[in-house]
Amino acid sequence: MILSSTHTHAGPIPKTGGMPQWSNLNVNPQETLDFDAFSDDPWYAATEEKIIAAIGEAMKNRFPARISAGRGVFESVYMPHNRRHVSPDGKVTMRWDNPKRLPTEPVDKTLRVLRVDDGSGRPRAMLAHFACHPVVLGARNLAVSADFPGAAVGHMESHLGDNCMGMFLQGASGDIDPYEMNLHGEYGHRSSLMARRRRLTVISSKRRARQRSHAS
Repeated sequence: MILSSTHTHAGPIPKTGGMPQWSNLNVNPQETLDFDAFSDDPWYAATEEKIIAAIGEAMKNRFPARISAGRGVFESVYMPHNRRHVSPDGKVTMRWDNPKRLPTEPVDKTLRVLRVDDGSGRPRAMLAHFACHPVVLGARNLAVSADFPGAAVGHMESHLGDNCMGMFLQGASGDIDPYEMNLHGEYGHRSSLMARRRRLTVISSKRRARQRSHAS
């Protein structure tokens, strides 16, 4: 069993006594976090219960499966770029937005995928792994959103069927952002979704190539 999580910058911060003093984040977490208060907080307690319930549900619904994996290079007009620009003299400039799509480095554009099929060949789960901060909607956004990972999961599930669970695994994002942020409303959603559709094109192409290779 592996526990992993992605994140979004378009979500609320639950109010609890366990939250750290953000100005002291360079201190040992044991000194800044009240873990008992986290456990007592209703939001965190409910989250813990849901995780435990999901593990039990998964154990009850195990099935023989075939797991396949692939990877490819993901190129998009939406992402990603490295927001930390280092000039030849060593000066660092933060590029929170990069609307001109100026080349930046280092950037890992590798998209990794893992697919689980059942005995009949039906897709039951698809995991996509990519490194980019989910900040498409930007700091001025006040709507609660799963950002592009949510759009990715939704599109995978609609593309692969109701019985397939889509999952997104957060890569090492570091200073990796979309080229533009503060994309609101339909345009922001479309930016996320179109980028994810491009990913699924890569996924499908790689999978067909692997199938042809195995067949030969």
